[in-house]
Amino acid sequence: MTCRGYILRGATALYLTLCYSPATGSEWGLRAGGLYGATELADGLGFGLSGFVRRPLSPRYHIEFGGGYGRLRGADYTTNLAVAEGRLRYALGRGQFWRADLYAGAGALRYDLADSPPQTTPDADAIGWSTTAPVGIGFQRPLGPGRRLDLDLGYTYTLRDDINRAILEKGNDGYWSLTVGLVFGGADPARSPPRAESTTTSAATATDPSVAETDRDDDGLSDRDETQRYYTNPVMRDSDGDGLDDREEVEIYLTDPNRPDSDRGGVDDGAEIARGADPLDSGDDFAPESILEEEPVPLPPVRGPLPAVFFPAGGTVLVGDARDNLRRVANFMRQEAHRTLELRGHSDSVGSRAANLRLSRQRAEAVRDHLIELGVEPRRLKVRALGERDPIASNATEQGRLKNRRVDLFPR
Repeated sequence: MTCRGYILRGATALYLTLCYSPATGSEWGLRAGGLYGATELADGLGFGLSGFVRRPLSPRYHIEFGGGYGRLRGADYTTNLAVAEGRLRYALGRGQFWRADLYAGAGALRYDLADSPPQTTPDADAIGWSTTAPVGIGFQRPLGPGRRLDLDLGYTYTLRDDINRAILEKGNDGYWSLTVGLVFGGADPARSPPRAESTTTSAATATDPSVAETDRDDDGLSDRDETQRYYTNPVMRDSDGDGLDDREEVEIYLTDPNRPDSDRGGVDDGAEIARGADPLDSGDDFAPESILEEEPVPLPPVRGPLPAVFFPAGGTVLVGDARDNLRRVANFMRQEAHRTLELRGHSDSVGSRAANLRLSRQRAEAVRDHLIELGVEPRRLKVRALGERDPIASNATEQGRLKNRRVDLFPR
């Protein structure tokens, strides 16, 4: 087959890839980059172009199918490749700007030697097929609603030793690849069905260009994207009430903006982010009830009372006389250099248990951070989150709830 034939086949694979994607709601993308052969001969730098579709199987696993065209070059050979592969990708984790994953898969490769080397092996085929096994690591960075930068580094192992028409040593041929691409889409209607209150808005948005790019809830996503791409509520910044704005979920953390607990591990996405956990890994979740039911350890009495620190509704900022009280606590800790201090965060009963647990931890951490600024060693401070457990007043009144929004300080 000529080079033109391989280009046509690669273009057909790309076309089918793109046509398939919108029908399933999967991500789809294009990659281009360099290929470097791993054969017995003097290998050089070639190139590759491919397209793919990707569909989530779970928060951690994605299945990917793709195909494309490539060219391997060496000092004495040139081989055209047409490749079709399936890959299983496993998400390692994510930061604010990057998501990393590992992949492995299987596929088929059609090769056609354009330039044969002088060391041609008589029984080696110039044209043939091979099974392939790609492995590698990938990175993705959000670029905006429904768009991501894709970077892949991998190695493809083949089951043949003659894709350069030379069999000189034991061991099959293969090639390295480093590609850069763009990924589009990512909303999956099967997992995120449109809400009833969004249906009317979607129709209006789709037919009225004047409101197509409005953002009524000011969450960073246009109303059109919310109603037609992500199926979120265009008048609520946080459609699922997990503590993360819709834009943060789809562009930064890659969580489901319509499901408070994307990994179904028992803790809302916002609560996991607040304590540094991965909202797509159910293995690092913890049941709020188990922490709320933990019995405080009895503490010995100390000289002089340590005042509690109180917070406004939903707040984690030190207000009122809190800073003056903590200055007294810092002086006490300097005088009692052998002691440590346990900071127990509390909340009132307004809101979900998971949200209150997160809020109580943030309050205790705010007290800890201020004490560190005042010179108390971090190793002497321990934070505990108790959420709405252990109220000291009734949550039926605002005055009672104010007393419950507190951080208690217990020296050891």
